[in-house]
Amino acid sequence: MNILEIKGLSVDFKKDNNLVRVISPIDLDIKASEIVGIAGESGSGKTVSTLALCGLLDKASSRINFSSYKIKGNRVENKQVSYLRGRFISYVFQDPVPSLDPMFTVRFQLQEILQVSGSKNKDDKRMADILSAVGLEDTARILNSYPHQLSGGMAQRVAIAYALASSPKLLVLDEPTTALDASLKKGILDLIKKLKAENGLSIIFISHDLNQVFYLADRVYIFYAGTVLEYGSADIIKKQPAHPYTQALLDCIPKKSISRLRQIPGKGVDFSNMPSGCVFHPRCPYASDICQDTAPQLRQITKGHYLSCYRET
Repeated sequence: MNILEIKGLSVDFKKDNNLVRVISPIDLDIKASEIVGIAGESGSGKTVSTLALCGLLDKASSRINFSSYKIKGNRVENKQVSYLRGRFISYVFQDPVPSLDPMFTVRFQLQEILQVSGSKNKDDKRMADILSAVGLEDTARILNSYPHQLSGGMAQRVAIAYALASSPKLLVLDEPTTALDASLKKGILDLIKKLKAENGLSIIFISHDLNQVFYLADRVYIFYAGTVLEYGSADIIKKQPAHPYTQALLDCIPKKSISRLRQIPGKGVDFSNMPSGCVFHPRCPYASDICQDTAPQLRQITKGHYLSCYRET
């Protein structure tokens, strides 16, 4: 059963008294104890779409719409989305430091989270257990620490601990290893796997690093220019990519057999002046007249594998 199912999610940003669409209507779902990866270049809409489904975008400068938003099959109204935040769904931001208030200790912030979430147990042992669950040692020192006293890896784990303190069912992780050096990245990825296995968490994992996505995810969505171009199981996306954009992303993964990194020709889209037809056609080596005229719809090409492209597979 899907614990989250959203259909027709769209986002517009206000610019010079006009609305600029940055997320075209997309559908997204996630099952219990599943890791869903969202991949794509910078500016593809990965973060904006997940901020929107958590109700974290500024309402004064954006407009969010959806045709259906369901939690465990129950319909949620737009005004109820913010209530779910911290109770059903928690968000870990790309850079952990801004989410850690520099004026307060880890203890103070954890106590506040537990109080807001309605927890009756806010003692040091409870907070130490939360920190231990994300692989942190010397919890007494960390509880008394201010954010600037934490290393990058520790700050990331503390941010994850904050997100888990309210016992959510769904955790969104936005590029959680970006600010870390290589020696710490594997530890965070293994922690994410552990959280899923031990707590039954559902996780949305956002990254432009496909190696990390394939290491973690059960299913993968490929985003480009605010649309979903392809999605399916991680194994299918890795071994049988059908969209030219997905294939191009995979070609950009560094390999020992090549001496020069590959890149996708052309530039990303200007959301104020979107191309007609398929959003990827200006950069696609297989584009034809129909690609320039009419945007393709997502269609199922094999069981559980969906594609937005006119090419025969």
